[in-house]
Amino acid sequence: MAKMDITNIPRKAAASLCAAVLTYLTLACSSLPGAGGSSVDAEARREAEKFWATQITKCGDSYYRKEVLIKKDGYVIYYQMKDPKVEVLPQPVSEADRLNGVEWKGSTAFIPTASRIWSTEKKAWSEWGKGAWGVPELNYGMKKAKGAWSVNTKRDWTREETSKYEPVDCSQIPQ
Repeated sequence: MAKMDITNIPRKAAASLCAAVLTYLTLACSSLPGAGGSSVDAEARREAEKFWATQITKCGDSYYRKEVLIKKDGYVIYYQMKDPKVEVLPQPVSEADRLNGVEWKGSTAFIPTASRIWSTEKKAWSEWGKGAWGVPELNYGMKKAKGAWSVNTKRDWTREETSKYEPVDCSQIPQ
């Protein structure tokens, strides 16, 4: 590719070229996960952040989730996570979806950079793992239908029958 001397480009042509490049970059960046997007995408992000605030507890510089095993009296698993981000991924809304009142659909994920697990059985924390290593159910479908947002937290039937998530009390977290 030949090097271009922009001093030889007329001012009007240079302005048009700059405008075209900026338009392209704006469109390219708006398609990135978490970037701008439509107002309903921004609303989806706010709803996802509100949802995760009910599922994950921040204590100090870490985030925690507590799982209680129903059939093992008093058995608790804590999940500790570091430096998470909330991701929202929109999916196309079909004509059938629209006819059923769906305005937006997609998924949300809680993505930590590192995580570890504490269990009643071992009474110790595991080694840190990369990402959501060993932490279940950090990705859920969500949608806006007929003006109302919902997150599908329906669990796999075996987990539904054997465990439940409870709020974390920061003072009860094992050291």
